[in-house]
Amino acid sequence: MRSVLIVLVLAGSAWSQAFTEATAAIAGGTVGGVAGFGFRFIDDYNIKVTPEFRYTRWLRSAFSLDSTQSPKNQIEVGFGLTF
Repeated sequence: MRSVLIVLVLAGSAWSQAFTEATAAIAGGTVGGVAGFGFRFIDDYNIKVTPEFRYTRWLRSAFSLDSTQSPKNQIEVGFGLTF
């Protein structure tokens, strides 16, 4: 039985543009930094399982109204399955 572990590391920048639903006008945009990591497991049948974790820190909130606010910290979890 063969098992391979590959470690993935990423870093970079992110960009986001927000729109309001009522008018479809641009409400604001922001940029941020991204860091993440993941793993790729490969078995004997060449099935690949890839969990990934990503953190984004936005420099400012896209929305900052009393009714709508967006956080500056964002965490994403992804899972890939390839065969």
